[in-house]
Amino acid sequence: MINTLKNKISNGVDVILLVPDNTDAWFTKPPSYPITEELMSLGATIYLYEKGFFHGKVMLIDQDVAVVGTANWDSRSFHLNDEASVIIYKSALLHDIEKELTIDFQNSRILTPALFEELPQWELFLKQTPKWITYYF
Repeated sequence: MINTLKNKISNGVDVILLVPDNTDAWFTKPPSYPITEELMSLGATIYLYEKGFFHGKVMLIDQDVAVVGTANWDSRSFHLNDEASVIIYKSALLHDIEKELTIDFQNSRILTPALFEELPQWELFLKQTPKWITYYF
């Protein structure tokens, strides 16, 4: 998925992501920073949801298609867990999904490179977690 996002950004697609600022597994957030920083450097806009815990797995593509499901964007969800998603195409439900996402974005702040400079030492340490370990998160 990350490679697909990077490819789409390089082809001029506007990629906007919403990720939780608060997570239910604190140790999984810092290892994601290198990917987040790379996506930002390529041109993705990333928002941090601040109003509680955001656990949505929703993708909206040009108000024409939505993917809603249970899969996190990690190896466990894609390869090990029994996850499910639904693809919604050309439905009135897409307007409702967009409306709810708009509210979620309003309850968020844009992630900037400056925020990475303010990380505490323990997060900087965990940011370097090897990929072979994070595969099992």
